[in-house]
This record gives sequence, structure tokens and C-alpha cells, in this order.
Amino acid sequence: MISAAAPLTTVFGAVPAAFSSGMTSIVPEMFLLSGLLYLAFYMLLLSAARNMPASGAYHTYIARGMGWRVSFAMAAVSLVSYLFIQLGVAALFGVFFRDVLGAAGAGVSPWIWSMLALAIANPLARRPARTSTLILGIVIGVELSVLVVVNCFLLFHADISGSLRRSFSGTGLMHDRTGATLAFIVGSFVGLEAISMFKDESPQAARSERIATYLSVLFMTGVYVLSSYCIEAYYFPSDIAVQASRRQELLYFDAIGLLLGQWWNWGIRILLIVSLFACILSLSRNVDEYLSSFLFPRRVPMQAERGRACHIQTAMLVAGLMLCLFLGFDPYRMVFPVCSEIAIFGIVVTQIFVCLSFVAGVGLRGKAMISRAMMPWAALVLAGLLIEFGFIVMNPQIVYRNSLLLSCWPLAAIGLTGILTFLAAPRRITA
Repeated sequence: MISAAAPLTTVFGAVPAAFSSGMTSIVPEMFLLSGLLYLAFYMLLLSAARNMPASGAYHTYIARGMGWRVSFAMAAVSLVSYLFIQLGVAALFGVFFRDVLGAAGAGVSPWIWSMLALAIANPLARRPARTSTLILGIVIGVELSVLVVVNCFLLFHADISGSLRRSFSGTGLMHDRTGATLAFIVGSFVGLEAISMFKDESPQAARSERIATYLSVLFMTGVYVLSSYCIEAYYFPSDIAVQASRRQELLYFDAIGLLLGQWWNWGIRILLIVSLFACILSLSRNVDEYLSSFLFPRRVPMQAERGRACHIQTAMLVAGLMLCLFLGFDPYRMVFPVCSEIAIFGIVVTQIFVCLSFVAGVGLRGKAMISRAMMPWAALVLAGLLIEFGFIVMNPQIVYRNSLLLSCWPLAAIGLTGILTFLAAPRRITA
């Protein structure tokens, strides 16, 4: 799950974008509030998991609480969301890979490297999760070690007392750009579904799922809060938004090059590429799981059929990248934020329906998924998700900042996906 969240990718990709879009000093406190909300959400999910089948994807909970037609629609929304977030991460991979190559890769479009990454990662995602656990664990360990060193140097050269008063004051939460900032922050927790989705691929996962989930959410929240605060304190809250807007992709690298030298800069760029590839690999597994359920809804997909789903997934994503290349879209400032916006709309809507399923109370055969004592907790989490979604809907202008009509089309696309899939759902599917 942490590999899907990709700490280095979030810190060097999403955090500068959040500062750039938010135009205010609220990123660390919003990471903290979002992390606590998702900790509560997964407490509910783990409580309901005792009555669930092997797969713990979001749509299985919705199927038991609200019926298979709503579940099918939300599965479609989740599939579209994961496809777009993977497209955005692949675009980010191409940008940073080109930067690492320097003059040698200056003549090659970053979209070419993005397509190459997808072509390699998607077939690897078909392998069992345990085969890549060791490699991903080593990569994550190195990522976190690098972040600790970078954060320490940033803090050493920061005005801590002044930045603390500004960063966690709570005064900026009602800013008119809060929704755009929140979209990037919520996207940092998009990989949380992976633990329950693939828990059966590890022999000890059933016993350790609860502790793994809690530790992952708390750990990621701590890393994101500390890293965003450190870079904000280094530039100071009054200047961070301006710096992020001017040099968004270089916000961290400028500071690292000045404090640690260019060798560190070069090494972190390489590690960031590895982190992005790990994120693509993890997201490929999520997409493959959802896509297989759509292609083969009436029986458990065999390995060959999952391979066919993987090829379809690769073809769709490469086609999307080629379209971006043909239209001349900027991969970092256009494709990454727009894809993130679409994905966040979809994931948050799906999570809201999961909570609605819990509040509905009665699952298949009249058996409730959670106890009555957990119902107030479920209502509280649902209220938090609705507030979160409301902020994003009221202030969605991530790219088209001067046009509300143009900036609302991702929400319209997600809504249309859910409605059309609900109407076209087959008579019977396996939840």
C-alpha cells in the first residue's frame, strides 16, 4: 500500500502542486486532518471486513449494503479513477526521467518514457504480490531515509517559530483555493485500498491486515505532514505559494541543490523515478483487479483472462498518452493535475458510498456489516467525507482557475460514468 502511495512521489510531486494551487499556508494541517479522517474510515472498513468475502475492494462493501447495481456503478467510477491517476503518474515519470537524462534525452518527448514505463510495469503487475514485496520494501526504506535527511537540512535552515504559528493556525482552511489544495492531498492517500484488496495473496495478511492498515495510515500521515511543513518552513509560509507557482517542479530540488549539493539532487531524481515506477506498478494491480471484474463478472478470472485484462489496460493507457502527445499537453502542469482531479472526485465519491452502505446497516440476508455501536462513528466519518467532497466541488479550479464551467467537467465526467454504468449494469454480477 505504501508503494502505491509512493512517499517520495507525493512529497516531490503532489506537495509542490498543492502549495501552488492552494495559494495559502494550509498544506501541513490539511494532510493531518485528512490522515485522521482516513484512519477513522479504515477503522470502519476493518470492522466490516469480518463479514466480507476474500476481496476487500470498495465495491464489495457497497454491494452488500446498497445492492449490486450501485456496486457495479461505483466499481466503474473506481476503475476510471485509477486509470486516470495512473495516467497522471506516468506523465510525471516521463518528466523526471527526461530530466535525469539531461542533454542526452532532451530531444525525446517525456511521453515516450511514460509509455515505456507503462509497457514494462503492467505485465509485471500480473505476478503475485509477494514476489515484489522485498524489492518495494527496500525502495521505500531508501525513500524514507532520503526524506529524513532532506527534512533535517530544511529544518536546520528554517524559521521554525514563525512558521509554526502560520502552518497550524487553522486560519487558512476557508480560503477560496482550499478545494484545489485538498484534491492533491486526498490523492496522496489513494493507494489505501490495496491492503484489503490483495490481502489474500500473503499467507499472514489476514492476521496482520488491521495493524498494517493502521500503521500505514499513521506513518504516511506523519511523513506527509513533516515533509510539507519542512519545505514550507524553509521558504517560509508567506513565500511558499509564490515559489511553488514559479518553479513548481523544482521547488524541492532548488533547496536540495543549495543545501546538499548537486550530487544529492541527481541521486534523488533517480530514486524518484524508481518511486514513480513502483507507484505505477502498484496502481496497475488495482486497475487489473477492477478491469477483470468487468470483463469476467460471472466467474473468477483465470490467469490467461487476467493477462488479457492487463493488455487491455496497457492499450487504454498508451492510447491516452498518445492523445496527450498529439494535443501537445504539458505533462506536469496540465495532465498530472487534471488526472489527479478526476481521480480524486471518483475515489471520494466511492468512499462516500461505502460509508452510506455502512449507515444503511443491513447487508445481504439481513446481516449488518457493522454493529449498532459503530453507526454513530460511521455517520461521523460520512460527514467528514461529505465536507471534504464539498470543499473540492466548491473550489475545483485546479487548472482552469478563471473558468468554473471548464473546471467542473471532471466532476461531470465521473457523475456520467456512474449513472450510465448503473443503467447499463448486467442482471447479475458476482460481488
